[in-house]
Amino acid sequence: MATEEVLEVLRGRTRTSNALPAPKQVKVFICCDKAEFAEERRMLLEQVGPDLQTQYDNSGFEIELVDMHYGSADTCDPLLDPHMFDDHLEDIRDSHAVNQLCFLLVLVGDEARPAPPPVLLDQQLYRELEAAAEEQQPASRADTAEFQRFMAVLRTGAERLAAGKASSEAVREQAAILLQSGLLRQLLFALSLDPAASKGIMSISRQSVVGASAQPLCQALADQLPQENRGSVKPPASGNHDDEAYSDSFQLQARLVVGGGMRRAISARVEPSVKNKSVMQRLQAQHVSKERHAPLLVVGPTGAGKSTLLSAVYRQAEDWLGAPLNRIVRLCGATPRASYSLELVRLLCQQFAVLTKQSIITKDASLEQPYVQAWFERLSKRIEESGETMLVLLDDLPRINPLDQEQGPAALSWLPMQLPRNILLVATSTAGPDTLRLTATQKERLRAADCVIRLAAAQEPSLEQQVEQELTRMEKAWGRVAVGRLAGYLACTEYGLSETELLELLMPTAQSSPAPLLLEHGHFNFSTFCRVRRSLGSLIQSKVMSGKVLLTWRHHAIRQWCKKRYLGDRDALPSAHAAIASLFFSEFIAEGDIADLAQGDEALLPLASRRSSTPQAAQEDPLDREIIKEEEEEEEDDFSGNLIREEEEDDEAVQQKKSDDEDSASDQDSQDAPCDVSYSPRHVEEAWLHLLGAGDHVHLLRHTVCSFDFLLAAVQTVSVGYLRCVLEHARCFLLDRALELVYYTLRKAGDVLVRDPLQLAAQLVCWLRPAQEQPKDRDSLPQPLPDLVSRLLSASMAWCDGFHGPLLVPLTGWLQAPLPLQIRSMVCTHSVRLVEPTPCGQHVIVVPNGVPIDPQMWHIMSNALVTTFKGHSAPVTCMHTTPTQLITGSVDLHVIVWSLKTYEILTKIHEHIAAVLCITPALGGSVVVSGGEDSSIVVANMTTGRRVMKVDHHRGPVTALKINAFGDVLVSGSTDQTVCLWALDSCQLLNTINVATGVSLIGLSPDSVFLLIVLDNNQLVLHSTATGTEIHALRGHRAKARSLCLAADNRRAVLGGEDGKVYVFDLHSGWLERTLDTHTNAVTGVCCTERDDFLLTAGGNVVTLWSFRRDEASAAAGVAGMPGVAEVAVSLGPVAARHARKMSRNSQVHTAPITCMEVCRDGTTAVTGSVDSLVNIWLLNPPELHATLEGHIASVTAVSFAPNGLFCISGSEDKTVRVWGLTLGQCVATFKGHQNAVTSVCVLADSRRVVSGDRAGLLAVWVADDASLLQTCNGPGSSLAVTHDMKFVVSGVDDTSLRIWSLTREDERFSVSHSQEVTCLALSSDSLHLITGSRDTSLKVWQLAGGKLAQVLVGHTDDVTCVSVSVTNKSLVVSGSKDANLICWDINTGNDVQTLSGHLGCVTCVRVSGDGTLVVSGSEDRTIMVWDVNKGTPLTALVLHQPILGLAMASDASRIGVQLLDSRSMLIVFLHNTPATYVTLPAYVAPKEMEDLRPPLPKRAGRRLLKKEVSLDTYTWQKKYGQLTSSIMMAAVDERLKRRFSVSASMEEISKCKAAAPSSGMPGPEQAALAQSQHFDQLEALWNQRSPPQRRKNQLKKQTSLSSCRDILDQDTDITYEEGD
Repeated sequence: MATEEVLEVLRGRTRTSNALPAPKQVKVFICCDKAEFAEERRMLLEQVGPDLQTQYDNSGFEIELVDMHYGSADTCDPLLDPHMFDDHLEDIRDSHAVNQLCFLLVLVGDEARPAPPPVLLDQQLYRELEAAAEEQQPASRADTAEFQRFMAVLRTGAERLAAGKASSEAVREQAAILLQSGLLRQLLFALSLDPAASKGIMSISRQSVVGASAQPLCQALADQLPQENRGSVKPPASGNHDDEAYSDSFQLQARLVVGGGMRRAISARVEPSVKNKSVMQRLQAQHVSKERHAPLLVVGPTGAGKSTLLSAVYRQAEDWLGAPLNRIVRLCGATPRASYSLELVRLLCQQFAVLTKQSIITKDASLEQPYVQAWFERLSKRIEESGETMLVLLDDLPRINPLDQEQGPAALSWLPMQLPRNILLVATSTAGPDTLRLTATQKERLRAADCVIRLAAAQEPSLEQQVEQELTRMEKAWGRVAVGRLAGYLACTEYGLSETELLELLMPTAQSSPAPLLLEHGHFNFSTFCRVRRSLGSLIQSKVMSGKVLLTWRHHAIRQWCKKRYLGDRDALPSAHAAIASLFFSEFIAEGDIADLAQGDEALLPLASRRSSTPQAAQEDPLDREIIKEEEEEEEDDFSGNLIREEEEDDEAVQQKKSDDEDSASDQDSQDAPCDVSYSPRHVEEAWLHLLGAGDHVHLLRHTVCSFDFLLAAVQTVSVGYLRCVLEHARCFLLDRALELVYYTLRKAGDVLVRDPLQLAAQLVCWLRPAQEQPKDRDSLPQPLPDLVSRLLSASMAWCDGFHGPLLVPLTGWLQAPLPLQIRSMVCTHSVRLVEPTPCGQHVIVVPNGVPIDPQMWHIMSNALVTTFKGHSAPVTCMHTTPTQLITGSVDLHVIVWSLKTYEILTKIHEHIAAVLCITPALGGSVVVSGGEDSSIVVANMTTGRRVMKVDHHRGPVTALKINAFGDVLVSGSTDQTVCLWALDSCQLLNTINVATGVSLIGLSPDSVFLLIVLDNNQLVLHSTATGTEIHALRGHRAKARSLCLAADNRRAVLGGEDGKVYVFDLHSGWLERTLDTHTNAVTGVCCTERDDFLLTAGGNVVTLWSFRRDEASAAAGVAGMPGVAEVAVSLGPVAARHARKMSRNSQVHTAPITCMEVCRDGTTAVTGSVDSLVNIWLLNPPELHATLEGHIASVTAVSFAPNGLFCISGSEDKTVRVWGLTLGQCVATFKGHQNAVTSVCVLADSRRVVSGDRAGLLAVWVADDASLLQTCNGPGSSLAVTHDMKFVVSGVDDTSLRIWSLTREDERFSVSHSQEVTCLALSSDSLHLITGSRDTSLKVWQLAGGKLAQVLVGHTDDVTCVSVSVTNKSLVVSGSKDANLICWDINTGNDVQTLSGHLGCVTCVRVSGDGTLVVSGSEDRTIMVWDVNKGTPLTALVLHQPILGLAMASDASRIGVQLLDSRSMLIVFLHNTPATYVTLPAYVAPKEMEDLRPPLPKRAGRRLLKKEVSLDTYTWQKKYGQLTSSIMMAAVDERLKRRFSVSASMEEISKCKAAAPSSGMPGPEQAALAQSQHFDQLEALWNQRSPPQRRKNQLKKQTSLSSCRDILDQDTDITYEEGD
């Protein structure tokens, strides 16, 4: 909630007690005589000042020490110049205004020189001084000697008047002031500024005998300054002030005194306080009227007084209307947020929200303009309902940067045209409504007479003339060079530069010799800078922004006039921007790069001054400039020749060069490692604009718009909306794939970041991981190192690793790259015939179809025409670009080579006798090859234009020419139905390819492997370049082909058709991959930018830019960011390791949505099932796909891990449940006992038994080893849960009731129910309670033993959707609901412990950590949230941009598996710095003796004959019939009876086996035992009508040997059972 002080400021009623923000600046004025402390002052500036700045860098304070004597000439002494002395006093006043507690440092020496006389002397005082001195005033003070005599007269007279000869006390006091020293007068002036000013004054004096002239100063310091502000230093005995001991002592005292004052200034800062008629009538009428009204627009030219009018409205509106007002003033373009339309509206909305006492960040906050506009309207309605009067003043609307709305609403479409009576809006503009970025409705409304007030232009002279006159006067006084540098830098800046920044630019500090800094050379010192700045007067202004006092031109128009006056040269403006950029980024950019970047400082000087700063260099002859220019041109020619020779190197040299390039790239990569620097608000607000203005796109991308630290600083210091505007601003001038990715990532994640800026790193990882560059093979095309996207992702992950609190970080990718298919459309003035991108990729050259005929260069992102290449007299038929040149061919028979830098004609070639149809450069750009209608091929020198050779081989017009990748083989196509390959160095015909019809277009892959030929009959035939053989034809297009290009990936071909469609073919398969349909006219041009970043297509007068990367689509199709299968551990052995490697080769990601998922107990592995019938095993740390298990033939519906971690099971719609061994990834058993699709599976705690349920409601308990059935039960089986003690199974969900049935007693079954459908269930960790949730909004707690109701938990207002329990905290239950809330319950008392509110949609899943301290929830609002159970507050969140279906996680929540709606990607999320502790779940301990897996029979009445089913196993046999066997036969009997079976027989028949006659050679008891065993088999076979079951072959155990590997590959035993068994 806003404080009362903020509300008072918005209402325009500020008080002096209000603590308003002050600049974070400490400015200390060094006061001393020029002849004293020279070495000490240098130490203060070069050592003490930077050390103090380093101490306060983290707090954002700027430390500035000002020495007016630094760099000044010997003749420039302020004690000799009254005007300069007054400037010093004014600078002391400025220092006090910035920081009262530390602003003046007095250095006291042995003597103190007298102060200069005042600029103006009182006439009466002068007469008495003259009379007292008894000497006449000299006639002139121009001469130094005369001036000294004048000073002697004044001093003699003042001494006599002060001694008592004055006519009055006032004259005596004035005479005493004239006798003061310069230091004493400065001290007294500083003390007079404020009663507490003495706290901000410090002094350092030498411990020596003080002269008489310095005694008054020392006495004043002792009387006025506190002890902690005074320091002293003992002078060296030798008198040498360069003594090391003395220097150390002085530096120590300076740090103690100055540093102490600064600490007091920073810790206890005293903030400074803030201190026609037609407009009044209109506002009064709008306020009194009860009807809605339009805003008031004040229109007038520059200097008409619009801002002055707004100032008067702000001050007097409350008196005019007679009611209290809330006032909001925004100076458009004056601050970063007020410079962009979107941010300006958001800023107004936030101020409206403060006034209406609402939250400035809503739950549904968004950055999109429709939302912001609707938010503005909602707040306006609230203000209307509140009845308070609001006055909104917007100055200079045209200065709002509209950016690129991409054919969206107009920049000022938010400006309301129907305002309520209590909201008054006044805006100013230099242009009328017709030229503003308004909608048609807005323009029509503002044309009304009651909405516009037009101001007349100012009287002569105009503002521009006044500025010109003032600048001319300044140039005469200080020199054009000095004024031009200062004015030029201020004209370059967008929001202003601080004094420190200006002095860094204007005052050289690294001087080898203490030469004076003279204005005639363009160099400033503290003193001259102060004088020049003050002489500018009202032309400049100071403003506080981001804690800095910035100097800028008072009016935006002055800035433009200074640019025109001082930066008119083409290179001057970019150089000035580069100099300012190097100032801000000196810590980020290497020294060599800064030397290239920071040439702007000299660019503002004449060429002579640029070469040297000495006076002799200023007289440099103009001829020397021409000589230097010629030398530079010769160096460029030598460089071009070197490039040509490098292209002609042999293969070995090329490979060596590639290796060297890789090494240098690696070195560059190491140099580009992140340095320990931080971004300040000045980097975010101002510095990046200068990189953009300098045209330094490399550093702009690397250090600002594609740097994570810069993005984070922009979000934290300004806002997410401002960062989006910065990226959009950069996009208006720069086309780059990395920038596009970051921009669209911020657009898609903007809503998330508005609510939670800490998700910036996670969102960048989410969206950019699919677009990350994958490492290429050494033989493939070289990739730039490092890739910007990879650097950005690495920095994002590094920030996440260093984050101090809990943070959710995605480890795998699941989203597609954020780039849309169509990036932008550029509209030309005429229909386009040909299109070609420039090598830099920022411009496109188009050839109009018709009149005009001249090629045009357009800037792609700004849609601006750059230049027109005029030189042809007939239509241009072909063109080609090189890194520095443009080559065009025309019907006028000429081939012209243009410079892409100067746009001038370099060479004109005339060798054809008919129209030129095709051209291409060759041999490293040294020659140009052209083909024409005269059937000839001409090779000409590109520099001289002379013909090198001419080939007359074809018998028809040459329609197409291509050069191979090495530049030495030429491919030509002609209408004579042939394609020829030539060796350029000898013009030898290498091969001829005969085709069916004439050739219209040719495409050659960048690796020169494929040759694509477009025939006149519209066929596309792919040939091998090496052999000329036909590979296949490309089919799928219908219209006539008009243009063709091949992608840099050597796999795709792009064809432009007559029907306005763009066809993309796969060269390997010949299939049509995609059709792009956006043009309404024939596609006359298609071309790819470097590395296939973008595709340009031209149709009609529209050039469309498409995203064309192939790897982004392929990465999005799979699991982006998955590195593959991890290496197999050595402990597995060689056989298992080989098998694991085989699994890794066969692993494949899901190709259909994931349906089920589970994480094992130790949290290291996850299993997923999918509609594609695959089961995938994933490692969670590090995240990677481990194995793919294939065997199901239908969708996998359920998966589960065994508690011992040796196997997992999966159920499918193919009615089977499979057991998979995790060591080798083999299916070890298959259960086929279900007759319907399996819906749920679960492994018991003993890891021996499995429970599965199907769609028909059959529940089966079976053995995992051999899939043998143990028990069956009928009941709902859509969801299963088994207690940890393996006593109960709970099944149900999707019904109003659940079934509880015992695994130990078949007669123990219960049913529990809700009044409405049961939606979720959970079992407590102690196996005592069942918790169920229902659509009746309640939860119920049931006792498993007996099925009795224990508690009813009521608190949700909508359906309960999920429930979870803790392992250690057995009383904690957490439930989620459709009401978007989670509730933590105590099941012992039934109370709700915490209510967790934060989701915006239905909570779909919830999990509790093992120790019960954390809750992780997923929702339909596409967000995962982590909650602190004890505090009930969210710890962190992550928006996934897709609805969440389920969660599975480790017990400490460090790794979380997420199932998304209709997603085929396995999402693994890492909870960094998880506060939960890992809890090991209790393991099952098997009994020593063989355990009976069948439940005991219910108690029945004893009868002789048992017709019911009897379960016999080894234990039962030994108990009842052990007396019939001996220890010799027990092993054989045990082996046969280890299997389980059912038998129906009478005990009498079994006992008859005793009477059987024994065989010879065998004792009777042993024979009886064998007979009984055989009889059991016969009875079982008779009962089941089948052969006796085979012996079990497969057993689940740790498979680490060769025999186990063979066993696991044996055929599975399939067992089926009839229903009712």
